[in-house]
Amino acid sequence: MRMTNILAAAAIAVAGLSTPAFADTPASDPTPTATPDQPAAANKRYCVVTKVTGSRLDRKVCKTRSEWIESDGFDPLSPKK
Repeated sequence: MRMTNILAAAAIAVAGLSTPAFADTPASDPTPTATPDQPAAANKRYCVVTKVTGSRLDRKVCKTRSEWIESDGFDPLSPKK
């Protein structure tokens, strides 16, 4: 019985040490999928893929150019700084 408790405690300790730490990493720079030399249509959508802290899945947001400028002040056709 005592050996079972020791093994269970050791398993819990190993499991606790193997979990990833959720570091506060800076958000990745949004990268537009369009290039500035492409013609801008009124209904053309531009998608930005960002990394989400604590998730293995990326987040993809698609909006028109006017929606990006209006909501975030981000112009997907401006050169990257």
